[in-house]
Amino acid sequence: MEPTRRQRVVSSIILIIVLGTAMLLILRALPGDTQARLEEYRRHAEATRPTRKSMVTAERVVLVKGEAVTVKHHRLIYRGLADGSICLDMYILDLDAQHPYPKKIPKAVARKGFRLSYGQYQMVTANKKALTLKIVH
Repeated sequence: MEPTRRQRVVSSIILIIVLGTAMLLILRALPGDTQARLEEYRRHAEATRPTRKSMVTAERVVLVKGEAVTVKHHRLIYRGLADGSICLDMYILDLDAQHPYPKKIPKAVARKGFRLSYGQYQMVTANKKALTLKIVH
């Protein structure tokens, strides 16, 4: 048996009332100050963001921009990318630990391998935040 026109109209009105009530309840549950909630979310995201650290293993050197890492007899500080080259400050500890020797190595050369002080390296990855080098010797 098919519902009559009146039953369909009543059902539609009840459905609209129920959906309208549900929408009002949801809107009332939302915070009034969305800007404060957004700031709270940003603070939480900043607090839980993992911190990167430079590190040295037997096979690789990971340099985070601005952090110093001591490898063998020299200290390296990654300064970032400029004009398709990686920029490093190298301190030769046996010679003068206070004087930086700036190095600008083109990425194409770095991928093939390059020499810094006492070590031979090959670039694995480089971006504006970090540099990964493979220790060849």
